[in-house]
Amino acid sequence: MRILTWNCHQSFRTKCVEALRYDADIMVIQEAEDLDRLGHAPLDAYPQRYWVGDKPNRGLLVVAKPTVELT
Repeated sequence: MRILTWNCHQSFRTKCVEALRYDADIMVIQEAEDLDRLGHAPLDAYPQRYWVGDKPNRGLLVVAKPTVELT
C-alpha cells in the first residue's frame, strides 16, 4: 500500500497532477479546498473523498482508491 501526504498550500485542483504521478492508494492533502471547489480535478481513481476544515479553501482532504476501505 502506498500512502502520500502533501501540504499543497491551497489550489490542490490545479496541482493534483503532481500527486497523481505517485499512484498512491491513499492521499492525505493538507490545505486543500473543499470538495465543492475541487471542480474537474482528475480524481476519478479516488472515489472515496473526505474533507474537513473551517475555511472552504484550506482544509484536510483524504482520498482513497476503491480497493481501500476507509471507515
